Amino acid sequence: MEKRLKQKTRIITCAIVLGAILISGCNNTNDSKNEPFDYKKLGVSEYTYENGFELKPDLRAAIQVLSSYSDYDNLIVSDERWQDFFLRNYIQSMFDGYDYKKKILKEQDGLMTKTQIEYINYSLTGEYAIFDSLENEKINCLESQNSPLVAYTITNYEYEEQGESIVLKADADFFKKGSKEEKKFVITAVLERNPYSCFDGYSIVSIKTEDVTEYEHGDEAAHKVKVYFSGDDYVMDKGLVGVEYVGSEDGVEYEMLITVHVTDEQMQYMLENKHKNFEIAYVYDKNTFSPVSTITATSVELDEAEIISSENVFFDGTKTVDTYEVTDLLDEAVSEVEVKTEKIAEYDSGEVYSISIGYESPEISGTDKGDRLNLGRFLVTKDNIYLMLEENGTPSEEEFFNDGIVVASDDDYSKIIGEVYQVEITHEDDKCIFAMWNTAIESGWYCHYEWVKGRGLTYYRSGYGAGRDAIEITNS
Repeated sequence: MEKRLKQKTRIITCAIVLGAILISGCNNTNDSKNEPFDYKKLGVSEYTYENGFELKPDLRAAIQVLSSYSDYDNLIVSDERWQDFFLRNYIQSMFDGYDYKKKILKEQDGLMTKTQIEYINYSLTGEYAIFDSLENEKINCLESQNSPLVAYTITNYEYEEQGESIVLKADADFFKKGSKEEKKFVITAVLERNPYSCFDGYSIVSIKTEDVTEYEHGDEAAHKVKVYFSGDDYVMDKGLVGVEYVGSEDGVEYEMLITVHVTDEQMQYMLENKHKNFEIAYVYDKNTFSPVSTITATSVELDEAEIISSENVFFDGTKTVDTYEVTDLLDEAVSEVEVKTEKIAEYDSGEVYSISIGYESPEISGTDKGDRLNLGRFLVTKDNIYLMLEENGTPSEEEFFNDGIVVASDDDYSKIIGEVYQVEITHEDDKCIFAMWNTAIESGWYCHYEWVKGRGLTYYRSGYGAGRDAIEITNS
């Protein structure tokens, strides 16, 4: 529905548009000598403007994505930080909501040239920039696709024409991965006509976002929250650290990632005990809103609760070889196998073990299937068990912390890693259950470990969808 306002202002309330429309026109070349691209070679044509302004799907999607860039202004297009953001969110991204990209990827089997990337950046910003960071003339846009952590969805908008420019004010719902909170924003975008822009004939000059959510204020009482601190990479600034929410008993809702103001002494204490759980006390004051995302620590203490140790849910070290019943073993006709646990290294944080299935067969030895008999390398610390898959050597302590997967911890846990893999940790009495699976395709890889206090690994399963190349063993 539309309602015309005075002074060329119009408010349009519309449903969220999920599709995209084709760019108009045929392959006309540009006549201006000032244009930086040969548009005929790029396969784009001059945009035909209609009377008035309508926020069409390609431009709408571009604004929604760009709103996550803090205080965007198109004068920064040569900045390395901007170019990295642009490549992650508009080129090598799961976001493909504009027709030019979809057209190029279909015609070029997922490849895009440096010139095409620079043209899309020019379409978006109206400013020409050279992407020196691109070493190759073509990149594969379907590799290392990024999924946005935050997203805006425009629900309605109004605009004012100012010469060749449009000042757009839009209401938007806000989503943050890992958060259940519903937030509301007003997005103010300044647009200018760019006849060869693949975003519906407009470039985005600047964007400002304003949080207009009605928050629940704090109760002015003291509270405590359990968090996990992974180390130096999460020191955000002097006196600021980022932590991951683990749990609380105070009924307050928290964000998955929390920013904590700490003193120099508290910072040093956390750095000396990185990769551990902490209990942080703070005052839930009237300037703190729910779900809590930023707090000022009044005290920081290690969480001394028994979490994970080799005497807890990992093997106790007295039995290095054990027999497991076989449900599936790569289509081999076998009812039981031996599983070997071997200590291969010791670090300040804990001990490293390898776990492998002792089975040989001409059908699988020396093949990728044979590699599956290696269940991984495990770093067992007081707090967690870290897994490195497909490793035959001995990973370093830092490799475990930076690249390893947490397969056992004291608290339930769920997150996405590697863009498509869901990992979950759940508990049943003395049992800690870890599962990981591919969310992108039904035929993708999965694995499942079950640890029991005082006994170690009692169940293991892995394979691909529809039961292909399955391994399933149990130590009852």
